[in-house]
Amino acid sequence: MASKSGPSAANQQVKPGMIIAAVVALLALISWLAYANLIAPPSRPLTDKQRETDAWIAKLAKESGGDLNKLSEEDRNKLQQMTVGHGEYALKKALGQQ
Repeated sequence: MASKSGPSAANQQVKPGMIIAAVVALLALISWLAYANLIAPPSRPLTDKQRETDAWIAKLAKESGGDLNKLSEEDRNKLQQMTVGHGEYALKKALGQQ
């Protein structure tokens, strides 16, 4: 004979409070996504300094072919300082490789 070790199927009903909590959480998630994608203001435009920096990195990327080791030591150090050690990634991104 098989014995029942857990509660019966009739006792495993979902409580109404849990359903309400799940619906509220779902509505909050949908509201946040709608705000972020439909209502939120657009991001700020780039400043002139940011455009100059991007242009300089793009120029370096073309000159070096995206290889950090082909840059002069001065340019490499400046790039690494500007990108907080992610100079190689910045060069590849400027070339559209990442």
